[in-house]
Amino acid sequence: MVNMATIDMPWKTLVPSKIHVLGWRAIRDRLPTREKLAKRGILTKDIDKVCVFCSLMVESLNRLMVGCPLSRVVWQKVARWVGMLLENFSDMVDHMISFYSEMEGMVGKRKRMLVWLATC
Repeated sequence: MVNMATIDMPWKTLVPSKIHVLGWRAIRDRLPTREKLAKRGILTKDIDKVCVFCSLMVESLNRLMVGCPLSRVVWQKVARWVGMLLENFSDMVDHMISFYSEMEGMVGKRKRMLVWLATC
């Protein structure tokens, strides 16, 4: 069983560093989502707080990465592309752990992280 403690992001990957940092910040819930910007008083209008992709709900990290209908479609296509079944998750960390676990026998650690990061 894989958990967040056992997922050590390799720093030598084939993705550009800005994508790698995005994934690293996402895993640690350190992205400036609209929800966080609103909590800091940077965004004050309700219309500015909604998801940039679907405009249906407030843009949180989980909404942006796995909860939005557009994000779900992207993850479903990636899962189909690599030949795996992936459930719909509302929590990004649970999604990553599941994705990582499902790919464990298919490819090595760096390639699993590469696919996950490239999809972010």
